[in-house]
Amino acid sequence: MSVIELYVELKGYDATEITAFQVLKRLGFSELEKLKRREFYSFGINADAEKFKEKISAVDLLVNANKHLSSFELDKNSGAVFVKVQNELDDCSRLLKTLKQRLDFGEIESLKRGILWGLQLRSKNKLEMVKQITEILLVNKNFQNYQIIKGNEREK
Repeated sequence: MSVIELYVELKGYDATEITAFQVLKRLGFSELEKLKRREFYSFGINADAEKFKEKISAVDLLVNANKHLSSFELDKNSGAVFVKVQNELDDCSRLLKTLKQRLDFGEIESLKRGILWGLQLRSKNKLEMVKQITEILLVNKNFQNYQIIKGNEREK
């Protein structure tokens, strides 16, 4: 089984992203230079990865070509630290059923989705600051979990 991750972002302004950035600045996180928000989908598949990528990126249920950009890679050389936030209550069963039964994606065995935040900071202790920012604003610990990603390093 291969795991394919699809990242989807708005082409234009993202009001949630802008608001979160402004709130974090007001909360005193002056080292935060940039905040980017994307949706992510993680597919466990039994199929050719490249063919699947081409097929899934054309599904307007996930990626509307008029308003979204999509990619399958994170720019780990950008200096950003990434945070994946997932809703523990969301089993994605409705979306998975739609993709498999109505859109002929029988090769999908599992599906997870969530929000990916990209944070660029000018700080020596980036990971600690990202953890603070995440726990203050980006995640609700009552029903969400998160994972911090920097390069190839992962931290829960």
